[in-house]
Amino acid sequence: MGQAEVAITEDDAMRDKERRIEMLEKHIEKAEKGAEYSIVRFDLLVISLSTGALLLSINYAKDLTGYSHVGYLKFSWLMLGICIIGNLTSQVTGYYTNLKDISVTKNMVRQKRGKAFKGNQERLKRMCKLYSKTTLILNLVSLMTFAIGLIALGIYFKTNT
Repeated sequence: MGQAEVAITEDDAMRDKERRIEMLEKHIEKAEKGAEYSIVRFDLLVISLSTGALLLSINYAKDLTGYSHVGYLKFSWLMLGICIIGNLTSQVTGYYTNLKDISVTKNMVRQKRGKAFKGNQERLKRMCKLYSKTTLILNLVSLMTFAIGLIALGIYFKTNT
């Protein structure tokens, strides 16, 4: 192999390395935007779900006498309350997932540049996966309790109209 071929190979390797670093840095930007989105969405979620629960409480809690199957209404409130708590908690775990993902990716960039990791990379990856799975589970719980709450509310309305 001639010197020109070696130089081209080294240049190609250097460009490939820089391209990978650039991709990782873009990933960090996206993850940072995801973390910011989680916080913004958290506020919107609190306002909209709290308002809905408040309206239901005002309309149906003031005069529950004379209505049948009030247990369905109370059960729907319980399910919607669990939905709100699960969803709000998932916003927090989603935020921490993004933070850990940013740390993992920044370490990958550091490694590509020949620098040492900050912190324990394997532990950061495990934490990222744990937060991600927790977020998924909480989102599923929120979805299921929301659906169950709506069904219970529908049964209450159906039996009282």
